[in-house]
Amino acid sequence: MPADMIPTDSEKKRKLALLYLVIGAAAIGFAPIFVRLSEVGPIATGFWRVAIAFPILTVLSIGQGSTLPEGEEKTNFKDYLWVLFAGVLFGGDLATWHLSIQYTTIANSTLLANFSPVLIALWGWLILRKPPQKKLVIGLLFAIVGVAILINPGLHIDKQTLRGDALALITAFFYSGYLLVLNRARKKFTAFSSMAISTFSSMLTLLIITSFSTEKFIPHTEMAWLLLIALALFSHILGQGLIAYALPYLPVTFASTALLVQPMVAAIAGWICFSEHLSLFQMTGIVIALVGIFLAKQIT
Repeated sequence: MPADMIPTDSEKKRKLALLYLVIGAAAIGFAPIFVRLSEVGPIATGFWRVAIAFPILTVLSIGQGSTLPEGEEKTNFKDYLWVLFAGVLFGGDLATWHLSIQYTTIANSTLLANFSPVLIALWGWLILRKPPQKKLVIGLLFAIVGVAILINPGLHIDKQTLRGDALALITAFFYSGYLLVLNRARKKFTAFSSMAISTFSSMLTLLIITSFSTEKFIPHTEMAWLLLIALALFSHILGQGLIAYALPYLPVTFASTALLVQPMVAAIAGWICFSEHLSLFQMTGIVIALVGIFLAKQIT
């Protein structure tokens, strides 16, 4: 093989990173299936998801230290508070998303919960006064049209489905806040360190929310525990971990495209596992919304 055709180490890393990103996004895409099958309540499922993941993430973070080179400003108490606050927001994200999965279709719930790129782009435009780029305006229009098709009253959607869709949109707000806060905190912490600290506060947040609910909290069967362990290991640690590893090695456009695997996997899984059939009209809405999310992701 000619020398110019032999893949370099950087090319190999990029190809491997893209594979990791797709696998990570797909793993998170299966999370709604575990939530729907869980024998405990949706918010309690979120608690066990992070509670099981927390000790593993803590072990993985030991000895990593901070992301700062020697001699730069060290982490302080305020930095830890920011990471803990990120975990509170992620706890709210899981609570609302898991609840939405009980009321609406998995496709709707996952797609609407992934609207965070659009919201973050709007944050930059409206709050930070960044001039709106053409892609943002086009992406926002596509996203609005796609959602309008999904929740079109002509589809005879009941109040329960609308409640689930609304909760999924609230999830997108929580996740947007989580990403914005975590982006600040990640400047001083490694990926696993920030995940471990934020997961701790997510665990406490979900425990408090669950204590005020009337849903079932303690799993009583082996299958119930296996589903929760699979959710924590497969969707939370593996999914989030692979994405965190892959992102620095890939261009934003590639990463944005690959991450859209998540709502597509969730929609297909919901169709196969729970017979949540999508009409051609609804699939058109999903595709249009995905285009809008993709355009917004490219500028966030």
